Amino acid sequence: MRILYVTAHYPPDFTSGATLQLQRVAQHVAAAGHEVSVLSGAITLGLGDGATRTETVAGVTVHWIGTAQRIEQDDDGNWLNPGATAVAAAVMDRWRP
Repeated sequence: MRILYVTAHYPPDFTSGATLQLQRVAQHVAAAGHEVSVLSGAITLGLGDGATRTETVAGVTVHWIGTAQRIEQDDDGNWLNPGATAVAAAVMDRWRP
């Protein structure tokens, strides 16, 4: 099965209880033989707002999108973000989870 997890943050870019939980789930599902990718915002990786990078993190393909300028809770760009929507659509169209 091909699975895509979408999250605001993912280790090692940002670590919290929720991000660690998703990382563990993604790694275990990948270890079980499934194709796993994660689409995540990136706040500390040096990506400009909306810039992207794909890399493998502990056996899981992670599609990063720069979101360092969108960390304020009340910023409407956190949920209404045409650039991030386009990146997500492109990842899903190309990878077809």
